[in-house]
Amino acid sequence: MNHPSANGISELAQRDLDAVFHPMTQISTLNDIGPMMIVRAEGIHVWDEAGNRYIDGLAGLWCTSLGYANEEIAQTAYCQIKTLSYAHLFLDKSSDIAMRLAEKLKAMVPGGFSKVFFGLSGSDANDTQIKLMHYYHNAIGKPLKKKIIARQKGYHGISSAAASATGLAPFHQGFDLPARGFFLPTAPTTIATPSLARARTHSRRGSRVISKSSSSTKARTRSRRLSPSPSWARVASSCRPSPTSRRFRRC
Repeated sequence: MNHPSANGISELAQRDLDAVFHPMTQISTLNDIGPMMIVRAEGIHVWDEAGNRYIDGLAGLWCTSLGYANEEIAQTAYCQIKTLSYAHLFLDKSSDIAMRLAEKLKAMVPGGFSKVFFGLSGSDANDTQIKLMHYYHNAIGKPLKKKIIARQKGYHGISSAAASATGLAPFHQGFDLPARGFFLPTAPTTIATPSLARARTHSRRGSRVISKSSSSTKARTRSRRLSPSPSWARVASSCRPSPTSRRFRRC
């Protein structure tokens, strides 16, 4: 049995704190409250060490949508591990299971893709795309064509290149990111009202905003389209066709 320590953290959670480096985590806060220790799962539910049951609405990290303790998955994984537990794809090596999965994915995914490149995560996938883009333009003699445009507030991963495309300050601060060649214009706010704009202004100033519902107020709060942000206009102009050519400018 895991008895809580003087600070209310269980023995199991304390052992975790002593051994595990948690990603995407404010470590000082975690050390104060301790982690939630999940010990088993079935279907859509997970259980912590105290026996409390939760619905895992996030499906792990979006990767357990078929449910925990799925018997079909468990049996398929067991059979594959017994037959061939691991095979890499580097250089001239491959395996029948990788080939058959690639064929199935090509048949399922729209777009007419010619090949499947296997990765480990979304971050890995985006890093690979960025590396291939760099390599391709170097190979065809366009080494300057490497601008990558992403939106502020967008999320594309946590590895170095993917985090550079992620438009969230905590992913950049202290990590010397974004790297060179990444441009992050503000995300568009296409529809807003004057009252909403004023509310945002007052909120930034620390004032409490109380909206009034009168006919005159409603008449003054018709929706209007906001102008594009200056940063987005600069990005758009950098890739606009020049007057003398139908091709895009070299980025």
